[in-house]
Amino acid sequence: MGSLLLLLTGCSLTSKEIEPALPVGRIDNSDTLVYYANGLPVVANNHTDLGTVIGGIFSGSSHSRPVEGELNADNSCDIYGADEPSDRATGAKAHELTLHFLNFKGVGTYQLNTAFSSYQEYILPYLSNQFISYSLDIAAPGEVTITAWDSTNRHLQGTFQVLAIADSGKQQVALTAGSFDLVVGP
Repeated sequence: MGSLLLLLTGCSLTSKEIEPALPVGRIDNSDTLVYYANGLPVVANNHTDLGTVIGGIFSGSSHSRPVEGELNADNSCDIYGADEPSDRATGAKAHELTLHFLNFKGVGTYQLNTAFSSYQEYILPYLSNQFISYSLDIAAPGEVTITAWDSTNRHLQGTFQVLAIADSGKQQVALTAGSFDLVVGP
């Protein structure tokens, strides 16, 4: 049943929509980023449906899709993922994650750059302006492990783990068992 829900619901799911186990690989052949946030599953993917298109237009984000990757001219790499629960009830949470690392050379492990990596939690509805911004723990910024890189097709796969600390210093979120499967832009 969980797999059927993944295919039917579109761009993103949270703990209420999926089983405790995160999906593996691409969802419906689209760019995908998944992780646990303090044990609750977060899934972002680019499955195209009306909600994904409208969400991209009105989100206020500089990103046009829920999952994006970019390999920059300076060999830094950015991986972005945003989910929005299909149940948009007041109090539901949406998440936004940016992973940035330097000196990309292909398969290997990279320390995340704390200055350009971030995590946010938004409490719906968006108009309420209720959100928490997190920075990476400077003492242990987390890491990304690139497990596969196809330079011809710019297909990137990997895993990550991060400890994010609220800018207020009062809350922490452990992002664990993270993985991504996406095509990066230039």
